[in-house]
Amino acid sequence: MIAPEEKAAALIVQAIQVLLEAAMPSFDGLVPLPKAERFVGYSPKAMRRKIEEGVWMEGREFQRRKTPGATLPRIWIDVKGVAEWSRVNN
Repeated sequence: MIAPEEKAAALIVQAIQVLLEAAMPSFDGLVPLPKAERFVGYSPKAMRRKIEEGVWMEGREFQRRKTPGATLPRIWIDVKGVAEWSRVNN
């Protein structure tokens, strides 16, 4: 059985996704990890934990992209991928 707060969180993520697509048609769904909290509802620490534990898969829920001038790739959260993960897992 799905907890009401988990179902509400999934619905919020879906609503945000729809709003983003309407506001920015060219939005590819990727948001830098530190800013993704407001879109997916997880803290940066919780998102890193999901990545480290293998709950979120690279290429589906997140990507690593090298930024010009940076030595290490930056983690980008795929809002659409997380919405799909949330829908399947809740």
